Amino acid sequence: MPKRTVGLRGKFLLVFLATSAALGLVVANNMILTGRFLSAIGSTYAQNARLYDFLHALEAADYNYQAYLRSKSDVSLESYYRSANVLRQSLNLFNKEILDNPTALLERDITRLSESYLEATERAIAGRRARDIEAQREALSLSNKACAYIRRYVEELDQIWFEGNYNYYTETSEKIAFMRTLSAFLSLLVFSVNALFFIAFIRFTTKPLLLLSKNSDEVSRGNYDIPPLDIDTGDEISLLAKTFDKMLEGIRENMSQIEKNNHLEKYLQEARYSSLQAQVKPHFLFNCLNAAAQLAMFENADAACRFIERLADFYRGNLGITGEDAMLRGEIDLVLIYVDIMRVRFGDGFRFEKNIDPDLLDVKVPSLILQPIVENAFNHGIRDMESGGEISLSVRRENDVILICVKDNGKGFPPELLEMDFLDDRPYANGAVHIGILNVARRLALYYGRKGLFEIENGLAGAIVKIAIPNAISK
Repeated sequence: MPKRTVGLRGKFLLVFLATSAALGLVVANNMILTGRFLSAIGSTYAQNARLYDFLHALEAADYNYQAYLRSKSDVSLESYYRSANVLRQSLNLFNKEILDNPTALLERDITRLSESYLEATERAIAGRRARDIEAQREALSLSNKACAYIRRYVEELDQIWFEGNYNYYTETSEKIAFMRTLSAFLSLLVFSVNALFFIAFIRFTTKPLLLLSKNSDEVSRGNYDIPPLDIDTGDEISLLAKTFDKMLEGIRENMSQIEKNNHLEKYLQEARYSSLQAQVKPHFLFNCLNAAAQLAMFENADAACRFIERLADFYRGNLGITGEDAMLRGEIDLVLIYVDIMRVRFGDGFRFEKNIDPDLLDVKVPSLILQPIVENAFNHGIRDMESGGEISLSVRRENDVILICVKDNGKGFPPELLEMDFLDDRPYANGAVHIGILNVARRLALYYGRKGLFEIENGLAGAIVKIAIPNAISK
C-alpha cells in the first residue's frame, strides 16, 4: 500500500492534542495536590475531633466521679461508669509505644495518666463505699493530680498538632497557590497557542477553498484562461485542486476542438449556401435566353427589345446582391420585374395579384427567396394553362413572424414532392424540377439555423408556398 503522508492539517491537530494534553496534566496535578490538601485538612479535623471527644469523656467521668463522692448517689455512680467506659475506649486512639517523638511521648503519657486516673477513681469510690476516709482522700488526691496532668498534656498535644497542621497548611497553600498560578499561566498559554493554531488552521483550510471557489466562479462565467491552482497541502484539498486543474485542462481542449468544429461547420455552411444560391441564376438565365431566341425567330423585334431590357434589369438587380442579406423591398421588386418578363413571354394570359403590408418592406431577409417561388408557380403551375392562370403574393405580419404566401391555381405539387424532406442534401430525383423551391428551403434553414420556416401544400386549386420570417425587425 502507498505510504500516506501527514498533511499540515494533521500536524496542526497533533500540536493541538499535545498542548491540550499538557494542560490536562497540569490541571490533573493541581487536582491531586488539592485533594491531598483537603485530605490533610480532614485528617487534622479528625485528630482534633478525637482529642475533643477524649477531653469531653474525661470531663464527664470526672464530673460524675466527684458528684458520687459528694452525694454517694447511685445515679452519679452509674453515669461515672458509662463515662469511664467511653474514656477507656478513647484511649485506643493514642500511641502506647515508646518513640523518640514529642507527639508520640505525649500520647503515651496521656494514656498512662488516664489509666492511673481511672485506677485512682476506682480506689476512691471503693473507699467511699467502705467509708475509709483516708483511702478515699488519698485516691482523690491522686485522681485530681492525674486529671490536671492529663488536661495539660492534652493542651500541649493540641498545640503541637495545631502547629504541625498549620505549617503543613501553609506549605500546602503555597504549593496550591503556585500550582494555581502555574495552571492559569499554562491554561492561558495553551489557549493562546491553540487559538493561534486554530486561526492558522482555519486560514490554511479556507484559503485554498476560497481560491478554488474563485476559479470555479471564473470558469462558470466562461473564463477558462486562468492559472492553475498552486495548492500543495498534502490532503484532500490538494487532491481536489489537482483534479480541478485537470478538469479545466480538459475543458480547454474540448472548447478548442469545439471552436475548430464550429469554424469548419461555418465554412461548410457558407460554401453550401453559396453553392445553392448560385444554382438559381444559371437555371433562370437558360430559360430566359431560350425565350429570347423564340421571339427573335418570330421577328418580334420590339417585344424582344423590351424583353431583353427587363432581363437586363433583372440581372442587374441580381448582380447588385453582394452578400446573403437583402431587403424585402428589393425582393419584391425582383418579383415584379420577373412578372413583367413573363408578360412579355406569355402575354396577358395570366393574372398576378399582390397584397403587401408597406410597413414590412424594410425588413432584412435572405436574398433571392421570392423570385424562385414565383418562377416555380409559372413553370410548374400555370405555364401549360391556355388562359385563366393566377398567381398571388401576400406579405403580412402574423404573431411574431412575417408570413409570405405565394399561391397559384395550377396543377399543384406532385405527391412525391409533398412527402420529401427539403433539408435532405440528396439531389431531387427528377433533376431540375422544382430546384427553385428546394434551394429556397435549404437556404432559409441555413440562414436562420432552424427548421419549419418553409411549407408547401396543395389548395383547392393549385399550389401554396408559405415562408415564415422569424424575429422580423425593420431596418
